[in-house]
Amino acid sequence: MKFQILSIVKRVGNNSIFSSFLNLSSISVSNILLLILLHPILNRKIGEAYGMFIVANQFAMLIGIIINYGTNQSGIKDIALAKDDKEQRAIEFYNVLVVRALIFVFFAIAMLVGNSMNIHNYSYFFLAVPLMFAEVINPLFLYIGIERLIMFNIINMSIKLAVILSVIFFINGPGDAERVNLFIGVIHIFGYFFLIIYASVKFGLPLRIRLLNYTELLKSNFYLVSNGVSVHLQQSLMVFAIYRWGSAGWLTAYSVGDKIIWSVRLLIISISSAIYPRAALVYNESKQSFINMKERYNKLLALCFGMLSLAFLIFAPIIVRIYTGEDNQTAVLFLRLMSFSPLLAALNALNILHLLISNQNKQILKIGLLLLITSLCLSGFAIYSMHIFLVGIYAAVMEGLALIYYTKRLSMDKYGDSRY
Repeated sequence: MKFQILSIVKRVGNNSIFSSFLNLSSISVSNILLLILLHPILNRKIGEAYGMFIVANQFAMLIGIIINYGTNQSGIKDIALAKDDKEQRAIEFYNVLVVRALIFVFFAIAMLVGNSMNIHNYSYFFLAVPLMFAEVINPLFLYIGIERLIMFNIINMSIKLAVILSVIFFINGPGDAERVNLFIGVIHIFGYFFLIIYASVKFGLPLRIRLLNYTELLKSNFYLVSNGVSVHLQQSLMVFAIYRWGSAGWLTAYSVGDKIIWSVRLLIISISSAIYPRAALVYNESKQSFINMKERYNKLLALCFGMLSLAFLIFAPIIVRIYTGEDNQTAVLFLRLMSFSPLLAALNALNILHLLISNQNKQILKIGLLLLITSLCLSGFAIYSMHIFLVGIYAAVMEGLALIYYTKRLSMDKYGDSRY
């Protein structure tokens, strides 16, 4: 067993994926550190307003997914395939930015109109607009596609440190809570602008915009963005439901577990993104080689995230204490009930990648919509019953169902592998 594990790790390490994984893992680690360091500070400084901050933050992330329009996935593939063609690479890069900007303008106008609609706590949502705009200019897909992540990694870490310092020095009580998302958004905007300028100079990105390409991108990515919204709602729907119908205590406790699990999902996304460029090339060359590659990575993912899930289950009290700076038994229970979500998500990560690489975006959408309907039913039943076990187990149940749905789809596919 030990020899098999070492053999897998050796094969994984013998290519550029390992280098990309290290850089993307570092990005995820910096994001996780932001959560670990920032949220205890916020808990102490804004107190009861913490729940509202989380709701506005989740809302901004949801809009950000729509603005991104699936380009964080398709853009990686397009940039990777145009890696040796600077002209085409520039066209792919700027097309993504323009499409994102057009979508952002629509939501920016909608947010301005919303000011006259007497929306409860509207200022929280309005001040999160810069966080939405940051997604317009986020160049991560470019750096992943060309597999040059060191500079992005450095700036990303600097952004996280700046966010923490801004909260320490400028957030002094519940009355400042609505400005937290504003600071996060503005700091990310400055960092991403620098990364775009750096990439333009370092990698040669002449301004190339072709109007005809927008229609194709909007059409081809519709399934991706729909699935992205569906996946995010599966994760955040319970937060919105507790905010609307639950108690403030449950909202805070659930948000703690949700943020911890979300930080792990960021790591899983980073691993999948690191594998994506190479996997796309391998799939185009030999579908059987891709299946073999997928098998190796699935074994490694099962081992790593299985151990992590056990750690969440066993050490939940310590983790919650470190994360919040206080003992919160409700948060401990929620985290334990969610603990196997990372393992299930990791086992499914390459299934999603498999469908994405094989251009089965329509199937991804169908599964996403099915999961969204399921999540609406399960979250509604859990909140209606107000049973803490049902609320807490929701995340793991949804990940399990997602694994079943994607595995079933791949078993029906000509190039799928029934073992997954």
